[in-house]
Amino acid sequence: MKADLHTLRKYRNKWVHVDCPWEDEELLANPKAIERELEEMAFFSVRALRRTIYENQWI
Repeated sequence: MKADLHTLRKYRNKWVHVDCPWEDEELLANPKAIERELEEMAFFSVRALRRTIYENQWI
């Protein structure tokens, strides 16, 4: 669970703390791939949240 939460933190930081916000060519060129990646991480985060809530309620 700790590794999953660390993975989520790193992924979140990639989106929140952008080095150069004007370099978004990849996002504009291939939005479907980014959407797929975001969808996968959304499902991953929901599973991690549910495990956190049900397995260890004191985190």
